[in-house]
Amino acid sequence: MLEVSRRKSYDDFREESDYSWPIYVQEASRILQRLTPQGLRRASVHPDGFLKLSIGPDNGVLDGQVRLHFWIPGRAGTRQPHGHPWHLASLVLAGTYNEYLPDLRATDSGRLRKFKVLYPPKKDERAGVHQVGTDVFESEPGPLYRTSKGGTHYLPAGPIHMSAPDISGGITLAVMSPRFKNEAYFFAPDSTPYSETIEPHDIEAIMEMVAVVRSDP
Repeated sequence: MLEVSRRKSYDDFREESDYSWPIYVQEASRILQRLTPQGLRRASVHPDGFLKLSIGPDNGVLDGQVRLHFWIPGRAGTRQPHGHPWHLASLVLAGTYNEYLPDLRATDSGRLRKFKVLYPPKKDERAGVHQVGTDVFESEPGPLYRTSKGGTHYLPAGPIHMSAPDISGGITLAVMSPRFKNEAYFFAPDSTPYSETIEPHDIEAIMEMVAVVRSDP
């Protein structure tokens, strides 16, 4: 079974992730070699608009997790500003991963509201989502960090960020540390979960990216 660093230090997490990438990549390669369109349809849709497929361990929200993220070609995603109560490391297997650190400002003309996600202590689940205050916010993209195929990107627990994949799509191998806090925040027009339908042509486009990764030496 894959293991994720349980040390709370961000620097320690980065160091262990760098050391463990060959192990994670080996397991991801095994999954991708066997992945079928039917298996991909069982992946869940993240609020940012990508498909996520866990490859271990099981208690991801609590104990950390390794996942494959499939960014759908032709989809811009929601670009929803959000934070995590865990450290995050990403290795780009296909395409380019773009990330912004958005500039959020409370204004009378804003369209975003702030929400808090609660997690029960020592449980692998969410307890609920609640609006924080009555302010409305505007979001500007802020600094852009681009990570190309073969590159790694790290983000500590806490900062608000915004994923913005290339329109050509991509595949990332994401490593989440254990959860260090029991709350996180995001900004959205409302708290309605992302529920866009994944079409057959989306699955076909992702499988084409998977085929390219399979053929890499």
